[in-house]
Amino acid sequence: MIEDEEDVRKIYRGMLENAGHEVFEAPDGKEGMRLFRQTQPDLIITDILMPHKDGVETIRELRRDFPDVRIIAVTGARGSFNRLPAARFLGAQHVLSKPFTMRELHAAVTEALGSAAKDATPESPAKNALTETHLAFYRENGYVVIPDALSAQEVRTVNEAIDRDLAENRPLWKDHGNGRLQSVHALLAQPALDLTARPPMLLPLMEAILGEDICLEEHSAMIRAPNPDGPVECRWHRDAGHLPAPPYHTRYLSVVFYLTDVDDTTHTFSVLPGSAQSPELPPLSACDLSATRHLVGPAGAAILFNAATFHAGNVRRTPSERRTIHIYCGRSTDACLSNHTIFPRRLWRGKDEATRRYYSRPNLITRLLLEKF
Repeated sequence: MIEDEEDVRKIYRGMLENAGHEVFEAPDGKEGMRLFRQTQPDLIITDILMPHKDGVETIRELRRDFPDVRIIAVTGARGSFNRLPAARFLGAQHVLSKPFTMRELHAAVTEALGSAAKDATPESPAKNALTETHLAFYRENGYVVIPDALSAQEVRTVNEAIDRDLAENRPLWKDHGNGRLQSVHALLAQPALDLTARPPMLLPLMEAILGEDICLEEHSAMIRAPNPDGPVECRWHRDAGHLPAPPYHTRYLSVVFYLTDVDDTTHTFSVLPGSAQSPELPPLSACDLSATRHLVGPAGAAILFNAATFHAGNVRRTPSERRTIHIYCGRSTDACLSNHTIFPRRLWRGKDEATRRYYSRPNLITRLLLEKF
């Protein structure tokens, strides 16, 4: 990443690292070329207007010496200073005008990395390469962010289903206090939420972590209300134990879907990286709280995390509501994590074998209802 403004580099780094990418930084094109020759990354994101060597010169040199490199050019300049057309002409795969959204950046990065792998050998297709990158990040940190797990239309569909459930089944939503509403029953009444119970885009990662005997344990919808002047909190906790053995140390896997844009001005989901990625679980007092990651991302982003990782709902003073869907998965050969969610038959009835296997070990409350009614 080549960008002369340090604060902007920090923002980009956070967004990209949360999505599982390793990031190298340079303040100008001259230093960027030196760093590129040293590290040989898969992708270059470069600003256009910079001291010493600007982005257009940098792209020209990259194309000459490294014709296969993937490049995203960005600029905040307007009018005659906007040199994005020149960057495109010289071979940048994507161009972005500042300010751009997190979703736009993640989409450009994902597409650029995917196109980079189209010409790869059959042994290293793009999907496998990206999955391995995410798994390597998860192995070390116990979480990974997938920025585009749900499309914009899917986000709208899920939010509309939540609105319906609030209108039709408000007594089933529990008020936990401090502006947090949650329903573990929304899936029962809202078929539009089914896509969040077994998310197709995330299944390869989920199965890689838990294995083919992965099964769904719990599903809930949650709303954090705006908090313009109320108390703030970040209550660290674990939801379950872990597995002492590597590589993933994961007994139960959780997925959080952001249904609203989450940034440094809103409530976030927060984690302590690596706090469950060892043979023994350390107490909170032994963890480095300065390593806390307050995870940001666009609506549609998903966070996969080891349920034994220390995590928290980070409540800020904010005018914004935050909406999320939470699921937990375990293994059909293990004990149930909880008995909160009633899973309806429509999820597996008439479906393929893999889907039926995913729902094959119902929790106690679901099993009783299936047997008695």
